[in-house]
Amino acid sequence: MDNTEKVGDSSCNDGVLLRMGLNDNKAGMQGLDKEKINKIIMEATKGSRFYENELKKDQQVNQRIEKMMQLKEKITKQQLLKAQLQVDKLVIELEQSRNLSSTIVHIDMDAFYAAVEMRDCPELKEKPVAVGSMSMLVRPNVKLLHKSVT
Repeated sequence: MDNTEKVGDSSCNDGVLLRMGLNDNKAGMQGLDKEKINKIIMEATKGSRFYENELKKDQQVNQRIEKMMQLKEKITKQQLLKAQLQVDKLVIELEQSRNLSSTIVHIDMDAFYAAVEMRDCPELKEKPVAVGSMSMLVRPNVKLLHKSVT
């Protein structure tokens, strides 16, 4: 099973690319050249201990998947029906004990800090802005994201 794909001139493993490459599922990430950014990431990390460790982890994951696929082939229809009955019973038990009296709210505030800085310093509104510390970038604003800073 060949799990490699071409990113620019270099060949890399899909699992490694998924873990190390650009995650563009956040607001403001539309329109970025994901292939170009992934190529830069892969070229910068190739040959490093981190990269080699990611390749090793990917190989281990693929071996586990292969073992699971082999086990799956051995499952009989009777075993599958028995498991489905157990799951159905568990679902009924969980539904009966479920408490929907509470509400949980999750607020994604990724761009909040950059927005506060731009509010406090209006001259920053037309400039790329990133908020964070020396060890971590909390969130760049949209203008900086389009300059391929993530």
